[in-house]
Amino acid sequence: AEAEDDGEGEEEEAPKMIWRPGIDALEDGEQLDVEPGTYDMLHRAQVEWPCLSVDVIRDDLGAQRSTFPMTAYVVAGSQASRTEDNRLYVMKW
Repeated sequence: AEAEDDGEGEEEEAPKMIWRPGIDALEDGEQLDVEPGTYDMLHRAQVEWPCLSVDVIRDDLGAQRSTFPMTAYVVAGSQASRTEDNRLYVMKW
């Protein structure tokens, strides 16, 4: 027997949109998700304390990198709850 399609339990997915900082607002409790297929390369740094400043260190590996490995050197400064716990991170991604 064929099952009837009454539309119950099926939700249409809304088209995926990009979030534009300063233009789009986030609702209370709303969280942004990473779409892995969007990126050629994605790094997740894990540090003890939040870093409010992150900068890329200039190197001589080329500005228009299009093949792997796409190495980048970055530096970040943490903001710990106690001054003596602050760290300066230099990372190779």
